[in-house]
Amino acid sequence: MRCSHHQGFEKSVAAITALAEKYGIETQVLDPGGASALSDYRSAQFAYVESALKSVFPGVTAAPYIMTGCSDARFMSKVSDNVYRFLPFLIDEQQMESIHGIDENVGVDTLIPAVDFYKYLFTEMKNCE
Repeated sequence: MRCSHHQGFEKSVAAITALAEKYGIETQVLDPGGASALSDYRSAQFAYVESALKSVFPGVTAAPYIMTGCSDARFMSKVSDNVYRFLPFLIDEQQMESIHGIDENVGVDTLIPAVDFYKYLFTEMKNCE
């Protein structure tokens, strides 16, 4: 479970536990993990992501949100104040449903703009602190 910074771990577990008890279900926290740090969407780093996005996908805007899944990006908060979980893939409904499932796939044509995005991002970020 990924907890929102608005509610936090303890309140989230309490909410799930209360709901589970209504149905006779016991809950147990096996690994409390750790809350992901908030990344500043007003930072220069987010602006670089937006700039790369707009250069490859004109008319598309980046918007902050909470990622519901757990990613390896959580380990990066030890080395960076701003960690953005972002993948510049345009995928269809079938591909979205295949994520982490049998026959997970994206079209080859999806990879070309993704490479362009990262090429732009890394080229432009060379002066980022």
